[in-house]
Amino acid sequence: VASWYLDGYDFDTIVREGFRYHMSVFMPKSVFFPAAVRAKMEDFDRMIGYRFALRQVILPLEAARGAKFKASFFIDNVGCAPIYRPYRLALRFRRRGRNEIVPLRQDIRTWEPGHTWFEETIVLPRALPPGEAKVDLAMIGDDDRPRVWFAIDGRTPDGWHPLADIDVLPD
Repeated sequence: VASWYLDGYDFDTIVREGFRYHMSVFMPKSVFFPAAVRAKMEDFDRMIGYRFALRQVILPLEAARGAKFKASFFIDNVGCAPIYRPYRLALRFRRRGRNEIVPLRQDIRTWEPGHTWFEETIVLPRALPPGEAKVDLAMIGDDDRPRVWFAIDGRTPDGWHPLADIDVLPD
């Protein structure tokens, strides 16, 4: 970065082209940032890559165990690149100490910068006892643990985003 500055490179062009080419990583490691460009490069480093904002999730108020229901999702990638790892979007239903994770079919690697709206048909797990269940959302790895967080407030201690409650009806 210092040599770019000393050689007279246009930092506005560097930033613009970084966004244009959907830059995901900028790792100048422990290099010196001249004061004249430090804020611009730090802002650029914070803005590259993906950044998923959860705008809306529409779930039913109730569903029977084992029944199918539709859920709608509106996600906004406010970053400048997609994610490249094959993490899975999943809902978690919590009731009486029982956690049931339902991975969705949606491929999060298709979430380019901008808006994504999709619907999924979900089967409410039969293992949930009837009553009010908590519904959480996360992007999980193969071990079913959250790996990527949405740019929203609120997370459970184990990294899931709480969404809503749903009444689990007997089958």
